[in-house]
Amino acid sequence: MSDQIKAIKMDRVAISFTPRHVDYEAETNKVFVSGELKSQGPSSKPDVKPRTYEFIIAIKNYRPRLEYIDVYPDSPRTLARLKITHAQPQEAKP
Repeated sequence: MSDQIKAIKMDRVAISFTPRHVDYEAETNKVFVSGELKSQGPSSKPDVKPRTYEFIIAIKNYRPRLEYIDVYPDSPRTLARLKITHAQPQEAKP
């Protein structure tokens, strides 16, 4: 990860995340934060992409503890969405 940070600094890339929606799913104890990831170099146009951060946060000894994290360029993968996705018939591969 430190190599990635060095590369970003050398390229003078600015990266920001703007959260648009936060949702908690009690069945899985997951928190979904979805929004827009924006990156831009010194002489380039901004590149804006959807991004979701998925967390499970637990409290241990009165302290928050990050137990799970996933990051993906998609809408939140909630149980309801996964059920719909799996219920749709898969296209036959040639």
